[in-house]
Amino acid sequence: MLKKFWNLGVRMISTRTIGYDHIDVEVAKRIGFHISHVTYSPECVADYTLMLMLMCIRKMKRIMQREELNDFSLPGIRGRELHGFTVGVIGTGRIGQAVIRDLSGFGCRIYAYDLYRNAEVERYAEYVELKEIYETCDMITLHMPLNDANYHMIDHDAIGKMRKGTVLINTARVSQCDRDAAHSVLHRRSGWGYGTSFRKKLCAA
Repeated sequence: MLKKFWNLGVRMISTRTIGYDHIDVEVAKRIGFHISHVTYSPECVADYTLMLMLMCIRKMKRIMQREELNDFSLPGIRGRELHGFTVGVIGTGRIGQAVIRDLSGFGCRIYAYDLYRNAEVERYAEYVELKEIYETCDMITLHMPLNDANYHMIDHDAIGKMRKGTVLINTARVSQCDRDAAHSVLHRRSGWGYGTSFRKKLCAA
């Protein structure tokens, strides 16, 4: 695709994302393309993550759709409270830490997973294995850079271990979640939710 853009006269691509792993940087360097990306503060991404969490559990997408039709009926839009949720945070770098700090103010029980533990995180969360996060959490949120080890880590097998009504939030990398698996479970499991910052899809059950 980069070569096609080049042939059309395009010489620079700017991606409105922190990560740029969806662009073949080596090819870009070889043909002389300029690539730029944005920087969002960890708190900025954490704010967006919390917004998606609340939108999913309060069924805001459905409420807004009904409001456009002047439909203010209650059936199907009664949400849940974040207080008392068990939330699993996968990835405890700067963004994951900001999310954990924010969640601590909601009265959540917070589990965390990362290859490298952080003492600051342990003030608010308990580190556990991935299996425990999948099996016990009401909500799971992803905050990792993409690599070969976590490509499609949220697949049919991982989703199959999750509780009924689990809400998955992905503001990390789109390829860490298998879209086909997520879409399949959205159609099969009542109350299951998926919130993402990526343009491909936003679903709130």
